[in-house]
Amino acid sequence: MKVVILAEKPIQAFAYAEAIATYQKRQEHEIYLTSELFPDNEVIITWAEGHLIALDEPKQYDEKYGKFNLNNLPFFPETYRTHIVSKTKQQYLAVKKHLHQADLIILATDPDREGELVAYRIFQEANVLDKPIKRLWGNSQEKEELRRAFRELKAKEFSYPYYIESETRQLADYLVGMNLTQLVTLTMQKNEQPQGVYSVGRVQTPALSFVVENHLNIKEFQSEVYYQIQGKIHTEKGEIMMKSPLKFTDKASFSTLLKEEGIEYNSMMKVVHVKETQAEQLPPPLLTLGSVQTLANQKWRYSLEQTLNILQKLYQKGYLSYPRTDCPFITEDVFQYLKECAPKFLSLFGRKESIYFHESRKQYVDDHKVLEHYAIVPTRKVLSRFQELNKEELNIYTLVVLQTLQMFLPNVQYTTRQVTGQVGKLEFVGTGRKLTSLGYLALFDYEPVNRPMFDSLSYLKEGKQYPIEILLHEIQTKPPKRLTQATLGAAGGLMEKAKIGTPATRAHIVQTLLAREYIAEFKHQLFPTEKGMKLYRLLMAKKSILVSPEMTAVWERQLTNLEGDRENQQAFLNEIKQFLLNTIRQMEEDSTSVFENNEEDFADLPKVETSKEPESQSKRNYLTLVKCPICHSLCYETKKTYQCSNKQCEWYFIKNKKGHNITEKQLSVLLNGEVTKEYRDFISDAGKKFPARLKLKSLTAPSPQFVFDNKKNYTYRKSQ
Repeated sequence: MKVVILAEKPIQAFAYAEAIATYQKRQEHEIYLTSELFPDNEVIITWAEGHLIALDEPKQYDEKYGKFNLNNLPFFPETYRTHIVSKTKQQYLAVKKHLHQADLIILATDPDREGELVAYRIFQEANVLDKPIKRLWGNSQEKEELRRAFRELKAKEFSYPYYIESETRQLADYLVGMNLTQLVTLTMQKNEQPQGVYSVGRVQTPALSFVVENHLNIKEFQSEVYYQIQGKIHTEKGEIMMKSPLKFTDKASFSTLLKEEGIEYNSMMKVVHVKETQAEQLPPPLLTLGSVQTLANQKWRYSLEQTLNILQKLYQKGYLSYPRTDCPFITEDVFQYLKECAPKFLSLFGRKESIYFHESRKQYVDDHKVLEHYAIVPTRKVLSRFQELNKEELNIYTLVVLQTLQMFLPNVQYTTRQVTGQVGKLEFVGTGRKLTSLGYLALFDYEPVNRPMFDSLSYLKEGKQYPIEILLHEIQTKPPKRLTQATLGAAGGLMEKAKIGTPATRAHIVQTLLAREYIAEFKHQLFPTEKGMKLYRLLMAKKSILVSPEMTAVWERQLTNLEGDRENQQAFLNEIKQFLLNTIRQMEEDSTSVFENNEEDFADLPKVETSKEPESQSKRNYLTLVKCPICHSLCYETKKTYQCSNKQCEWYFIKNKKGHNITEKQLSVLLNGEVTKEYRDFISDAGKKFPARLKLKSLTAPSPQFVFDNKKNYTYRKSQ
């Protein structure tokens, strides 16, 4: 009997072989092995290299689709044709040969929807769906976990619904992309708004709308002032600030209240209630893909995709469990092995804490809530040396291990003291908190922050009166915070709240928006580009549901409820087709007014030039927060200059001044009309260093002038 195991990639195949083989022989396209798990059987592990099979492009159906043409829309294939990806054709042929010879096929691609699609596309192309197929389903690449998964192979029906969901998602995205990218690009060209191809996607476009609307909310925000009453209590031990819950929109209302109540600015406050409560704080939940992405973005500014890639590498190396999960729980079995390994992890990080909770707690362990994959936790394979990982991998590994260990440690305990006082009918409240036991925080060498409010409130005794100075504190409302990759696509981000995409796809969606230059990122914040704003305005003007996150969320719910049913799949695709027909009709209407008098829309937006060939990261110009002094657009930093991102503007600024490179911060100082601080790295024509400050003769000057302190005459030109 011949058993063929189909992995998704070579490194996965190697991990399988190391886990189950008693003998193995590696070849270019496969591994031959013997295994005690499959006695008296010939076992071969082969692999895909990502997707070996791809959907045909429209031009492969008919040459007429080779050029964008409104007359060719809509494009709805009767059957969806596929082809073998040319660069991996030899690998596919090797896989096909082994599948045809197999008596049993073990589907062992990644245990997720995409892995299911990779495998079934190959099975369909190779025509082997009638063969016996089993599904390998595990949560880590660690040897013991893999051996357990091979012993407990599942029927193919277990994961087949994931294939139908993934295929339906792929076909829906294909229909939307192939039709609307042509439609919108031609509409833009018709209205003289050329900026290359306008790629439109079922999921990426609603995600773009979040960034655009966030920018518009910030731009249109008007700050308002309101007032809150505060009270300054004078005691022998110092001053205590307390607050009243009352707020006012103007000072006159405050003055009227005091007058009506007969309250002076300097009064006596009676303490009417003192309350102390003991409380405790549980360790944070176990980690999911989204929560790791959030923390990594906050701590190290890693992009969502970068974090996912690091997690994937640690999973493939066998150090962490499966990364594409949104479940913050583990099973009882996982808890038990983590408890056994906890002392090793604590020792690895030089910690002396010991396990406090030996029994599982429902906040972290619940077999019923682990439906597919459990939380991201370390495997039994404990890192032996930090040098085995690079800096980024070690950061993420440390984050996951320490977060996991916290569930074994005591809760944080603290005491809260609340004092309530009254002046007439005015109520004032002061609250202080003090840690009484560090609990799991001891894992991080946490030093309690001094909280003087808690101690100060102890001087206020119930029933006694104290002098109070009544103040009015002015507060200004603040604009919304600008989105980051984390607040857009990670745990708790807008995409998750709107149920757009999945934990495994959101990172790719954000990266796609950046790569297609619909949004730009600088200073770790996300801005729409002019191109992104134009696409948003056009779709909004046409009342397209594609910019509605709510509609996309409905589609996502429908996808997850297909339940492997082909009829449900066809009904969903028919709904997508009807949406596309409606959109094509909407776009036939005149769009001229959408782009009239909209210069205000594009003010302060990054203007990204669309290049035909993507540049390498090292050759790319970087967007800065510096604004052009002429047109106020944002500026690029190139190797030798700063230059306006507006292609109609010719302003530029030379970075190097006599050997000194002018930084973005220094340029901002100059453009504010100020003089910089003194720098001592300027080099004269004679090759000698000299100190000077810099200023601009005019704000549009391409280079600054020197300003010398103490009227010293430094010679920096040979002609002087």
